[in-house]
Amino acid sequence: MAECKLDAVEDLPVTDDLPSTQILAEAADIEVLDQKGQPHLFRSVYDGEGTSSRVVVVFIRHFFCGACQSYIELLSSTATPALLSTLPMATTFVIIGNGEPALINEYAEKTKCRFPIFTDPTGRLFDVLEMAKTTAVGARTRYSPERWLWLFADGLSNIVTQFSKLLLAGNPMRVGGEFVFEPGEAGKVLTWCHRMRNHRDHTEVDELFTVLGIQTPGDDGPSE
Repeated sequence: MAECKLDAVEDLPVTDDLPSTQILAEAADIEVLDQKGQPHLFRSVYDGEGTSSRVVVVFIRHFFCGACQSYIELLSSTATPALLSTLPMATTFVIIGNGEPALINEYAEKTKCRFPIFTDPTGRLFDVLEMAKTTAVGARTRYSPERWLWLFADGLSNIVTQFSKLLLAGNPMRVGGEFVFEPGEAGKVLTWCHRMRNHRDHTEVDELFTVLGIQTPGDDGPSE
């Protein structure tokens, strides 16, 4: 897969190349935690018993990131059970943060997230899958159209009102991405990924749906 062209101002040594087989094998055995703090191997999240045929893993920033909260809320309200039930391949989403598991339920409530949420407080999974650390806020997006100053103020408000939880939210420099796992000859394989270059560089929901072949009301049909 070709490397993406990046904005020079926010250029980072990050690509959307698929990780090597060796890297994926290492990542598969890293533990993530559920809302109760119980560990689960990463492989069980996308290829465990009872998982859908296709699993989209969305890695987010810290739990107080307003842009990521907007993204997850939009994704959850758009990728409804009714919509996903129409797909020829059973598909679901999984969210992984990098804060403490004690904040997962609060995050799910705030974002109205209908998908499973796990977390990797060590950040090791983010590092192994070659996701970035950056202070770059990034340009406004459709899911996060606010100016950076508004995002800063919103984040500051979160910190002030929940100061006691500040150290539980996760590393503010970590950014995530989206990873699509689909059936292969011997279990699930990674077929597509995007790594964020800045704080609001998640793949736009409609663009992610195009990758997944998902049509929403109003679509004329699949693109040629």
